[in-house]
Amino acid sequence: MSLAVTDLDDQLPNPLHLIPAYASEGSGYEQAMHGVAPSSGTWPTSARAVFIPFYLPDDETAKRLFYITGTSAGNGAKTVDLGIYLAPTDGTLVLKLLVSTGSTIISATASATHFIDITDTFLARGEYYLAMVYSSSVTITCLRHQPTGSLGRMEGIATMNTASPLPDPATVVLAATTVTVPVCGISFRASP
Repeated sequence: MSLAVTDLDDQLPNPLHLIPAYASEGSGYEQAMHGVAPSSGTWPTSARAVFIPFYLPDDETAKRLFYITGTSAGNGAKTVDLGIYLAPTDGTLVLKLLVSTGSTIISATASATHFIDITDTFLARGEYYLAMVYSSSVTITCLRHQPTGSLGRMEGIATMNTASPLPDPATVVLAATTVTVPVCGISFRASP
């Protein structure tokens, strides 16, 4: 009996981290299939949060969240906030915040991965959203991809304006136009 690559992916533990934007559990797999590559770019609108759906195949405990700065990083009091939301089961687009980093000064180091500690949070197998928001769009870049509105909507990418820091609950809308989807993720280890 032979197993397909996707079958093996479902059976192997993920000991380091999960990147919802690019792992097979999230929307990035679809992005890669459609030729959408990540690049450095500015955040589109101050305080607009992006919500990336993902499926967690096994129970895990989230310990840190991370994002990747673009070619020009933070300066001064501008902040980033990342969080994990429970996907709704009632047919609405109202998401319950499980944990977030809180508003954190954006790292001044460009083109690098930045981990932020969170309260250890148990996540049962299931559907979630990873959210990210910058407090300002001026001179700040991140590594991101930009699917068209129809592709983003098909993948369940959602947004919310005026969402810095990340709110609880979050009432989101599905992407209707081209949307910036940051490369960010969850670490299940306290280090490295």
